[in-house]
Amino acid sequence: MTLWNYASAVSAFVPYTARQQTQNLVRTAMQMAPSPPPQDDTQLMRYNDDAFGLVFLAGGSISQDADFAGTFLLISAAAATATYGGALKPDARVPGVVAILTLFVSPLVAALRSAGSLDDVVAPLPIEIGLCVVSLAVALFNWKRAQK
Repeated sequence: MTLWNYASAVSAFVPYTARQQTQNLVRTAMQMAPSPPPQDDTQLMRYNDDAFGLVFLAGGSISQDADFAGTFLLISAAAATATYGGALKPDARVPGVVAILTLFVSPLVAALRSAGSLDDVVAPLPIEIGLCVVSLAVALFNWKRAQK
C-alpha cells in the first residue's frame, strides 16, 4: 500500500469536521506564533573574533601566562557583551582592539597580582605580541573585506 493510498484510507475514516477543525487549529497556531524580528546589518554583525582560539589557547598554553590568557578572556567577553547589548557598535576591528588592549593591560594585571603594585611591570612575551599582532591583522583584513 502506498503512502497516498494509506492517507486516502485514513481520511475516509476521519470525519470531515474533525479534519477541518485540525486544519483550523494548525492555521490559528501558525498565525499566533511570534515571527522573528527583522534583521538588519548590525544584528547580523556581532562580535566575532576569528583569532580568539589562537590568541587564547596558544597564548595560554605556549607562554604559560595565565594573566595574559585571563585578561584576554575578560576583555573579549566584555567586548562581546557590550557589542551584543548595543553599548559598542559592531565592527570587525573590535577583536583587534581587544588584542592590543590585552597587550597593555595584561602586564599591569600580572604586576598587581604578583607584587601588589605597579613597580614590577614586565613587557609581554614575544609570543604574546606576535599572537596579538596576528589577531589585529585578521581583524583589519575582515574589516577591509566587509567594506567592499
